[in-house]
Amino acid sequence: MNNKGQTLVIFILLLPVLLLLFVITVDLGLFLVKINNVKNNIVEAIDYGLSVDYNEKDVEMYNLIKSNIGNEDDISITVNDKITVTIKGEYKSLFNGLLKNTFKYKYTYQGYIENNNKIIKKEG
Repeated sequence: MNNKGQTLVIFILLLPVLLLLFVITVDLGLFLVKINNVKNNIVEAIDYGLSVDYNEKDVEMYNLIKSNIGNEDDISITVNDKITVTIKGEYKSLFNGLLKNTFKYKYTYQGYIENNNKIIKKEG
């Protein structure tokens, strides 16, 4: 019996599954990079807001976040005794035509000064 070509047939049958796993891995990785970028920019903006002492710092914080993460996210900044920053947005899949997937996220961080120390923490 001749076994030539059986490996090729199995490879061709498994190739779409391997490509789909690759696409999902790349897409999830890009989403995680986006989320990490959003979180880092929130912390950076709150740190800036806690460092300066003038009335329009919420506008500066908003512009700082917008310039780094783009215009598609909804940004809410509240400055009282504590600074609260909330960002809501969605990440459309890189392969949206293939996967039809949209990831939604919402992050809220709060920052304040206690005993001359900056404290920035995630809410919820």
